[in-house]
Amino acid sequence: ANYLFFKVEGMERLEAQLEQQGILIRSCGNYRGLTKEFYRVAVRTHQENEQLVAALQKILGQADF
Repeated sequence: ANYLFFKVEGMERLEAQLEQQGILIRSCGNYRGLTKEFYRVAVRTHQENEQLVAALQKILGQADF
């Protein structure tokens, strides 16, 4: 499977905010050696990936990813 693994500092409930927008991501806080700031997302269709990027930009308040 194709996944992106990333860390968002200071954002421990990112998955809950994305879920409100219909996007599911995996918190990796229960992985050995990781904190709740680590996440995993599946690489999906181009349209779904664009929706994820737009939602992340909205939540994190950044213009560029």
